[in-house]
Amino acid sequence: MTKYLQSLFFVSVLFVSCRSPFVVTKNSSSQYKFTDTSFTDIDSSLEKEIDPYREKMNVTMNQVLAYSTHSLEKGLPESRLGNFLADACMFSANEKGTSPDFAVFNNGGLRRPLPQGQITRGDVFELMPFENELVILTANGEDVKKIYNFIASKGGAPVSGLQMHFRDSMVTNVLINNSPFDSTKTYRVLTSDYLANGGDSFNFFIGLPRQSVSLKVRDALIFYLEEQTKKNKQISTEIDGRMIHDK
Repeated sequence: MTKYLQSLFFVSVLFVSCRSPFVVTKNSSSQYKFTDTSFTDIDSSLEKEIDPYREKMNVTMNQVLAYSTHSLEKGLPESRLGNFLADACMFSANEKGTSPDFAVFNNGGLRRPLPQGQITRGDVFELMPFENELVILTANGEDVKKIYNFIASKGGAPVSGLQMHFRDSMVTNVLINNSPFDSTKTYRVLTSDYLANGGDSFNFFIGLPRQSVSLKVRDALIFYLEEQTKKNKQISTEIDGRMIHDK
């Protein structure tokens, strides 16, 4: 705000505060066009103020975190991008010592593919622009049945630690950590707080006991990518049959 505008603002406030109460006697409205492309003037002084921050942001967002052998795109019943996200979150949650049994996310939360070759911090922000955090839900056998039946009704989902066969919306086989699903057991389910709060029709998550991982989904992806690079590994996520839609 310029000094002139600041002065005008304070004078206006003083003027209004000193006036006696008033009554509206006329009400009218007009339409103003805010998308006038003919306006091309740029405030050079404002640009000068912004430039250092823009340059710093560009340096941060252009930082290369890892390299991928394939482009990672979303799809159903499973995809390279979905598998990458779920596996990366499982890895990061385990590194945090929370030990989930399996992970479930939503396909709609994946906002852009990741490229073959360099993956930058900016790529991850565009993939996951939300501030969603990882949580672990405690689910009994009936709760888990609701989860995998819902996944089948959606035609698949990004998962990790879970393998299932389904035909149409009917689930025919489920493995958790390579072991048959046990309806008498309690499982720890890794997901986002958005889904845990019932987002994207995951209403059956509402009310389940939860534990915070103290990690944003986006930060979990960044951590995973950085760790793979430290180990001189490239990202080579494949479609591995964790979601099988039998015909």
